[in-house]
Amino acid sequence: MTLIVAEVAHDDAFVVADTLITSDYRPPGAVPGPVNGDFHALKIHILHPTVCVAIAGNFDVGLQTIEAFKNSGLNLEHEDPGRLAGALLDFYRNAARDITQCDFLLLVARSSGNCLFSLKGGQTQSCQRAYIGDSYGYQSLQAFRKPYKPPIGSFTQLANGSITKEQFVPFGLEQSFQELSDAMETLAASRKVESVGVIGDNVVRVRVARISGGFEYLQQVIAGSSEEEGLIGTCLLAQNHEPYAVGIYYLGGRFGFLMIPGNNAICQKIRNPTLEGFVQVVEKKFGYKLEGGTWNVG
Repeated sequence: MTLIVAEVAHDDAFVVADTLITSDYRPPGAVPGPVNGDFHALKIHILHPTVCVAIAGNFDVGLQTIEAFKNSGLNLEHEDPGRLAGALLDFYRNAARDITQCDFLLLVARSSGNCLFSLKGGQTQSCQRAYIGDSYGYQSLQAFRKPYKPPIGSFTQLANGSITKEQFVPFGLEQSFQELSDAMETLAASRKVESVGVIGDNVVRVRVARISGGFEYLQQVIAGSSEEEGLIGTCLLAQNHEPYAVGIYYLGGRFGFLMIPGNNAICQKIRNPTLEGFVQVVEKKFGYKLEGGTWNVG
């Protein structure tokens, strides 16, 4: 299953995707893949702080398209968003046998207002919210969607040490982002089968960061919550600047995966007994400095 949903507002934007293994993705001449013999391709690609592309469908063609788009020399920071959408469609037409092999979502962050384009069936459409992928999955996603539950308040500690409490006011698309993220976790977990594994907590999230104003991967740490579970957990790390990178480390398995946005290559499997060692290997061998949370293992 692949399902990706996105939404934009003038000063906010996000895209959320499932991370179920894409088991039908087979690069030409590839040996058995690194994820239980299968292959996984990154579905959300940040190519520039202002440009993010998501793919569903034939990932071989989709990755070729995104790599060509990234390396085309287009001015991703300043080019008109509509022209970027047209250029992405042109690269896809050059790579595909027919126009039904892939669908794309293109998100462009601009100070004048963020933009979202859906590319389906050889056509581009500007929209505020859109999805690509499993249409039945999208129906289930809406069924799993629950009303947003905001924090009980916003607390601020003043210079004199006292603490004030104010009503929490969601920023931008926070309500929609949280509802869809939670629903995607539930949906992806419900779709697990023997031939389809899971990366992390089933979901990869990208959002416009409030401080930088550019797209960033949201890091996360998941750990076992009881003594009986032992030392288990996953950690999603990222290099959230050019060139972008995503890493996922498994505490129990003592290995991790490295995925490079905009690169027509399968994920790299790296064995290391510690998360810190995995991060060091990635930096030394590939030149990416992954950042994110960690665990206290004792």
